[in-house]
Amino acid sequence: MDYIGVFENLQRALAFDAETIAKGLIDLERLKERFADLLLAAQATIAPINLSDEAGRTERIIDHFFEPETREAFVRLFKELQTAYEILSPDPFLRDHLDDYALVVQVYQVVYNYFNPEAERRRVQRELLRKTGALIRANVELASLVDTLPLYPINRDIANVVKADSVSDRVRVTNLYRSLTVYIEQHQQEQPYLISIGEQVEEVIRRLRDRQISVQAALGQLGDLAEEAVTAEAQQAESDLTSGEFALYWVLKGQGVASPDTAARTAQHILSEHPGWPYNPRLKRQVRVDLYKLLKDALPRTVIRDRDSKTPVEYRRAGALKGIVDNLLRMHRVVAL
Repeated sequence: MDYIGVFENLQRALAFDAETIAKGLIDLERLKERFADLLLAAQATIAPINLSDEAGRTERIIDHFFEPETREAFVRLFKELQTAYEILSPDPFLRDHLDDYALVVQVYQVVYNYFNPEAERRRVQRELLRKTGALIRANVELASLVDTLPLYPINRDIANVVKADSVSDRVRVTNLYRSLTVYIEQHQQEQPYLISIGEQVEEVIRRLRDRQISVQAALGQLGDLAEEAVTAEAQQAESDLTSGEFALYWVLKGQGVASPDTAARTAQHILSEHPGWPYNPRLKRQVRVDLYKLLKDALPRTVIRDRDSKTPVEYRRAGALKGIVDNLLRMHRVVAL
């Protein structure tokens, strides 16, 4: 989910022309006062961050805005501030405020790019609105104010790399999330099993934002998922399964299904025999029946022999089967695209 917001419609809303302003539909004097107030509020928000010391500046911004409430309040403030700037520019009134405004913009860009990794996988930064973007591009010193943290390499050494990073756990978990998101986006075409790992990554972050788990727990779980991605890549390289079969194998393996490699081959054959199943309800029902038959005796024992569960065995079996088949169908749909 994009927590920062989308500006495409906003830009159209800001298309005020000279005639509109001349007609007095916008009170520019009041807007100037509002801009000054918003800028002061934005400066107060970022004041606790030491921005004068270059070393660790990005990390301090991430730490400061880690809590969703603080971050979202700043984003709302910035969006209103940017709207006012776009309307007022190039009014001479802005001259004394340009450096302060540009600094706020730079901090916003860090917040957006690190807490919304989709920004990076869509070719790094979202475009700022036209006049704000032009201001930043025109000032090279301000444009380079905040350095970009390097992505963590998703490889066998990932645990040591993250552990050795001399930043807070908040920054670690933010950058690991960003690194995993970019890695999955870049490699999911040839490694479609990464899509299911990506869904688990998003679930960890959702639970973290909802304060269901701690930062340390989220960091550990993301680290495990990074290692799982590396392990899967190595196993795929050694496997004689096709890319599509391996994607199904990884789903089945993750669900604890017996003999997942054999089951994956058979499942792939069933799905390949009915290529139109996503668009034909009758074929889809047939595919489900065939997959249920394939998997009914291969369910993990923990599902069937859960003595603590008050749910009857047949219901647990049916629920587990449906969940596995749903995951297989979703994965196959992605692979077949």
